[in-house]
Amino acid sequence: MTKKEIIKKILRCYLITRIFLIFLMILDNFLLKTKYPDIPSIFYLYDGEHYLNIAKNGYTIYYLYAFFPGVPLLIRYLGKIGFLLINQICVALTSYLLYIIGDKYLKLKKPLTPVVFWLISPIALMTMLFYTESIFVFLTVLVYYLYKEQNYYLILGIILGLCSTVRSTGSILFFTLFILMIIDLFKKKIKIKNIIITYIPATIISCLYPAYLYFKTGNSLKFVEVQSYWLKEKTNIFRILYDVVIKTIQDPQMIFIINSILTIVIVTFFIKYIVNHHKEKNYYDIYLYFIMTLIIICTSIKGNGDPLTSYYRYIFACFPVYYMIKDKFINYALLAVFSINVCSFFLFNTYFF
Repeated sequence: MTKKEIIKKILRCYLITRIFLIFLMILDNFLLKTKYPDIPSIFYLYDGEHYLNIAKNGYTIYYLYAFFPGVPLLIRYLGKIGFLLINQICVALTSYLLYIIGDKYLKLKKPLTPVVFWLISPIALMTMLFYTESIFVFLTVLVYYLYKEQNYYLILGIILGLCSTVRSTGSILFFTLFILMIIDLFKKKIKIKNIIITYIPATIISCLYPAYLYFKTGNSLKFVEVQSYWLKEKTNIFRILYDVVIKTIQDPQMIFIINSILTIVIVTFFIKYIVNHHKEKNYYDIYLYFIMTLIIICTSIKGNGDPLTSYYRYIFACFPVYYMIKDKFINYALLAVFSINVCSFFLFNTYFF
């Protein structure tokens, strides 16, 4: 297949899914009578209003320190329309990179499969709004691609650093890549100077926000401290599972029960996949990234309301998951139904992310 044919296929999938998402937004907002009066108001839901507030006024309220500055800066200097346009460009570029990685490095028979799963994923709606998903996933996929190319180490370091300015979970990739590069160093695939060239700019850029917080508040980890405002606290996987059971018994709200069941099923599915396919050498590095992502989100913070709040967003923002779903009709159907329900919950203001 020629490069032109690949791009045409990807663009076709991209356009179909974007049109469908817009249709869902209209359907939920008007036919299902949500509380929001018009389509533009959807863009201000949940985290969107906070990013817009920071872009306009800066960090004027202490609890806003939980939101990293990458997205607010883009909104401030590109404008709202410019940011939404960048979002869509990132979605399309992510799709192309997922295809190239699947075809060139993972040797997939159908490299278009992860592209489709990405475009219909449960975080697809967030890629249409003032959220971090589009830019964050694009940057992480680009980091992986540049790492596999083993050629553009300075650019790799800059992009790696930028990941940490968009979301705190960018630090997962920061340490994962370091482990992978150390392994390559022992295998003599790269030189130590390549690691240094990568991590000098990466470290400098990733320290910019903590440095800003230190000079403004005296605490470089202020973004961690303010998590208590968002009803989040440090935890571990065993405490999470215990809290899920207790929450279900004491406050059996259907939305929390659905969230808990789906989250546990999804995580179990991916862990089972890794166990069954751990001998696939082409996949060892993306397995490592997924496993570290899972460890971090299961040992860092949780919501006091719903113990598994936001876990879908973390899981589906981890790009390796799109390579771990087999090309079967049932998988397409299940993921599409799941994504439609997430979209509806989101717009009905019963968001369990």
